[in-house]
Amino acid sequence: GGAGTALSFDDLQEADCTDDACVLQLAKGGRTWRILATRSADLIPRESFEPACTASDIVVSERYLPGWCRARWLTLDARELGRLGSVAIDLDDAHIRASAREDGNHPWAPGGDMR
Repeated sequence: GGAGTALSFDDLQEADCTDDACVLQLAKGGRTWRILATRSADLIPRESFEPACTASDIVVSERYLPGWCRARWLTLDARELGRLGSVAIDLDDAHIRASAREDGNHPWAPGGDMR
């Protein structure tokens, strides 16, 4: 999250995108973060996707990722996002805030009380 209007990866000069995924190099917190995000539900061949996963600090995908797709610092796929809820990542401080852990017991939060 941040102040201002949210931008698409296509609007970011630092992003290198295909129809299936984008890689973003982002300087924050005194270092450069490599972020990989999927864009489609199409199968991406393992021979190209696995090296991209392991070379990334953060991988974000709305799909379920195979076990071999693991980022160096944080991998957020459908499984993890279902468990954590919404996630805010502060790259300046290398800190993650997950709604399921911090926002309390709500019906809309994973594990929330539906009463």
